[in-house]
Amino acid sequence: MKNLILFIYSILQAYSIYSQQPSDKTNKYWIDAGIGNYSNFHNSGGLNWNTSINFMQNRISLKIRYLNHEELNILGPSPAERFNSVGFLIGKSILAKYGHCSFVGGIGIVSGTKRGNLLYTNSTLIGDGRHYERNSFTSISIPLEVDLQYSPFKYVGIGTSLYCDLNLKNPMWGFLFKIALGKLR
Repeated sequence: MKNLILFIYSILQAYSIYSQQPSDKTNKYWIDAGIGNYSNFHNSGGLNWNTSINFMQNRISLKIRYLNHEELNILGPSPAERFNSVGFLIGKSILAKYGHCSFVGGIGIVSGTKRGNLLYTNSTLIGDGRHYERNSFTSISIPLEVDLQYSPFKYVGIGTSLYCDLNLKNPMWGFLFKIALGKLR
């Protein structure tokens, strides 16, 4: 149900931005920060947050992005899985009077800690007593992102992002809610 609501919200936001008249001023720059959730093939996912620096000129978008992913792991097992991703992305944007929709992709680096083989298990009344090897990794990645932003004010905007980080070690995808500050219109 939550995914359906997020999907409908994204479609409505995209329609709202696309149906507006494009602005003649296409030079924009802003920073944004957001929080959301992520998933991957190895665990059920968890929380993530991001920051990025964005530039747009003549409908060409450039983005430098940092993502931090942390497994939602309150009571175990140990160690918790954590991932960091840095990417440089470029793409095209659809402009509107009060926002934009960007489709960007690029190259990046992802690193983090995953659980390896099971080492031992503790008996506990609360939580998961499993302890695993700590496996660290670093890999080149291909980050892809669809960014929808609504800018009701000239210097403040809100938005959502759907993203994926394709790599050989730990492919991930997720959803973010963001706040943007900068020259947005």
